[in-house]
Amino acid sequence: PLPDCFTCVDYLSPSCVTGSNSTNWPSMDPANLDQVREAIRLQGQRLGGHEKILHSMMDQMTKLALWVSELTCTRVFTSSQPVEPVALVPSVQPPDEPDIPPPNKYAGDPETCRNFFTQLRLIFEAQPLRFSCDAARIAYVASLLEGPPLSYFNALFESDSPVTRSFDSLCSEFKRVYDHPVRGQQAGQQLMRLKQGSMSIRQYVCRFRSLAVEAGWNELSLISAFQSGLNRTIGREMALRQELRTLEEVIAAAIHTSDQMSVWQAEPADERPAASSPSPQLPLPVAEAGDSARGEAMQLGRTRLSAEEHRRRLAAGLCLYCGQEGHRVNTCPNKKRSTPGEDKFSPAKS
Repeated sequence: PLPDCFTCVDYLSPSCVTGSNSTNWPSMDPANLDQVREAIRLQGQRLGGHEKILHSMMDQMTKLALWVSELTCTRVFTSSQPVEPVALVPSVQPPDEPDIPPPNKYAGDPETCRNFFTQLRLIFEAQPLRFSCDAARIAYVASLLEGPPLSYFNALFESDSPVTRSFDSLCSEFKRVYDHPVRGQQAGQQLMRLKQGSMSIRQYVCRFRSLAVEAGWNELSLISAFQSGLNRTIGREMALRQELRTLEEVIAAAIHTSDQMSVWQAEPADERPAASSPSPQLPLPVAEAGDSARGEAMQLGRTRLSAEEHRRRLAAGLCLYCGQEGHRVNTCPNKKRSTPGEDKFSPAKS
């Protein structure tokens, strides 16, 4: 440790200037002596601070040397061990987007305008990476236009119209020009006139649903309109069922009834009555007054049929002699043997 500077300064007094050999030192001014004491004190403080710094550095050097030694030993030990290959982590790839075929090109049909843009929206939602900006979406829309819609888009694009910079704006503009949907009162009028006719039950349901959405009717009115538009055969079967409370129940029952009727109407050939089975003798039909007035009465014995009855039996596949099913005229069990010339079944001439 360093000597106490204050102790050394205390010895610098006039009584200490005389050594053992009694040498007389020159006398010093007390003011100068105070300055020397202050300088020595400051130097002592600095030396003490330097000593602390040196001790701290020595500790850090010792720790650093120990750390280097441990690191060297670890490296030597590791190098002696077999190195296992490091598995490379594959980079994360974006998920594959579904490959959806493009819709048919749009040529300006008002009936398919909304369907066209609905398909486009679904494609854009399913492929967000491919169509991440409006520019990609609009370019895709333009590739699916033809005829007047393409010419209209070209005019908008060349004039730098704002609608060509946003898909939503372009969609709204094309719907304004080409989409003229049947809505409100007009849809209700078509709904009242809608009949199944030659449409299948599923075609009728699809057409009915489209108009029902636009008409905005309540459910009871829709049920009445749907039932009144059904074919009479399906309507009769539906009337025998229990009361249905919702439109969905009525539609499901109509489809089920139509399918069941189709199954029963397609009677297999092996389930038809055999031609050799005896048929009961049925009473002959009585000719109506109108038929007798026209001279078209049917005469079984003489094998004369009215023109209308002759056509009806041919169309229905009935026997021309007795009018029953399951056999033809040449195998009719009710036919008696006749002389040649009496087996000519032809319509009676009026």
